[in-house]
Amino acid sequence: MGLVSRQQMDADVDFYALWLEDADDTSERDEPEDGAPFVAACGQRVYLQSGGHTHTPAVSVEVWEDQPPADGGVWEAQGEAGMDVPSGQVRVWTYGGPCEDAIELGEAGRRWHVRVYVSGREQVRELAEQEVPVHAERYLLQFWPV
Repeated sequence: MGLVSRQQMDADVDFYALWLEDADDTSERDEPEDGAPFVAACGQRVYLQSGGHTHTPAVSVEVWEDQPPADGGVWEAQGEAGMDVPSGQVRVWTYGGPCEDAIELGEAGRRWHVRVYVSGREQVRELAEQEVPVHAERYLLQFWPV
């Protein structure tokens, strides 16, 4: 079991949400029900519920050969989901569109598992009422093949 890659990116959150989907996805746009958990698989997407309405969180992405050990950082919430990634790339989306950088998983046509950690949810909830905060909320996404 080893770390394959690590990357840092920003995502511009709109309306408390961001989601992960295959870079070539053209499927219907399903959304989770009200009251869904922090991480929710819905159709071909994995939704992440943010603590703030409009802001820019810091996103760290790790791709692993196998299931990684639990991260020992201080996190407010954690969730997991599976997703099909036919292209081998994942994009982080918000209602404003996709993030510039793609997440390179390395193997096309696979199913992947993702574990998501978040911190700063309470802080960004308060700050986003007054401004558009940058990096007040922080995510760690860990991907590994199923």
